[in-house]
Amino acid sequence: LGCPADFDPSCPTTELRPAEDGSFAAFLPIPAGDWALRVAVESDQPYSLGENGDPDGPDIRLSVPNDAAGAYVSFDPATGRIVAAPSPADISLV
Repeated sequence: LGCPADFDPSCPTTELRPAEDGSFAAFLPIPAGDWALRVAVESDQPYSLGENGDPDGPDIRLSVPNDAAGAYVSFDPATGRIVAAPSPADISLV
């Protein structure tokens, strides 16, 4: 995605943005393929979260199909819930 390194918490391209409900989310233009990701968190000590919001958990796996436009990633610090899901290339607004 143009970041200087894998798992780079300072890369603005992959930064999740705050939502009104206190969670953080972003649509990321992740190309088709199988990927691993973590959510970087900064507090008194920076750390990253893997599966189930666990700092010691394995990387979150994400498969983006060829017909996807990228992926939606969100993190809720109140629950630790992390969502990473492919987003379709065609979106219909009703």
